Amino acid sequence: MRPILVAVLIGAGLSAVALAQPPIQMPDNDWKQWLDQVRPLMLPADHTEVKLTAPSQRARFREDFWRARNPDPSNPDNPIRTDYERRVQTADSRFRINGKSAWNDCGRTYIVLGKPDWMRNNQATRHFSAADPMAAFSAQDQEATEVWTYRNHPRLPASPNGFAFRFNPSCEAVSSPSADRLLQQAAASYVTRAR
Repeated sequence: MRPILVAVLIGAGLSAVALAQPPIQMPDNDWKQWLDQVRPLMLPADHTEVKLTAPSQRARFREDFWRARNPDPSNPDNPIRTDYERRVQTADSRFRINGKSAWNDCGRTYIVLGKPDWMRNNQATRHFSAADPMAAFSAQDQEATEVWTYRNHPRLPASPNGFAFRFNPSCEAVSSPSADRLLQQAAASYVTRAR
């Protein structure tokens, strides 16, 4: 009985020492870089919580952020995170604004939704699927340099014709007030459970 009591006391003492240690702090540069990377997926509640997160709680916020977006909590390898980070790498090389910290609208769209099913630019239409939803172009399409169409995308509402995102030569959204709303809806769809 005495060895068990000693083991329990030692275990309790080690737990108290572990609790007394200050939490690991995430350096400001790492925190800012991470926030920049996940900004396209952040919801209004995340933005509010970021403002209230103490430096000692940053690592925990990051863990909770990805845990809420893991479709299989029993699997530590989060496929959403892996796919998202892959898209960020592509967007970094193709859509950063003058190599600065922000992506243009093409980059944000690509990061949240991935490669479009159809992509039309002024020179040609590139086909990514067998059906042709781009038979008729609107006046907005004609103003845009590129039009990206997503059909039956799992993160967008159902639509028989899909959704078209239009961009000017600087890769800014053209005449598309619903684009931001659609990207916010898609970002919210990544959350699989409450934090």
